[in-house]
Formats: sequence, C-alpha cells, structure tokens
Amino acid sequence: MSVSRGRVWADELTFWSDVAAKSPEDALPHRELGSVYMRREQLDAAENSFLAALSARSDREGTVMTCGNLGNLYLRQNRLDEAE
Repeated sequence: MSVSRGRVWADELTFWSDVAAKSPEDALPHRELGSVYMRREQLDAAENSFLAALSARSDREGTVMTCGNLGNLYLRQNRLDEAE
C-alpha cells in the first residue's frame, strides 16, 4: 500500500488528480489541478478543472481565485470576452 500511495505523491499532477477524483464535490483539488495543467500548458484540461471547481462551490473564498485563474486562461487563449 505504501508503494501505491508513493506513486500518487510522485508529482503534483498525479497527486491533485487523485485528490480531485476522490473529492469531486470539493473545489480546492479541482482548482489546484487546473493550476498544474496551466503550468504544463494543457489549457483544455485546465479549463475543465477550473469549471469543475466553480460548479463544486464548496469553497466560497476560492471562487474569486478560480475565476481569476479562468480569466487568465481565457486571456492566454485570446478569448477576451470570456476573460472579462
């Protein structure tokens, strides 16, 4: 069991993917997973994660951060109306 959990902690993508899968109603892991995808330039996956975080709505303070992250993603994609 320790070996399998060690694999989850191997990198941040694996970790946050695991946490988000196990806590689908929790916004935090989805937001963090979206940030990992952004850093890796996987923008479609980042958008999906940020939208999942917004729909979870379990983290009201984090909603502002998630909206900001989503706006930055849309700016990177030149989707100016959505970024606004």
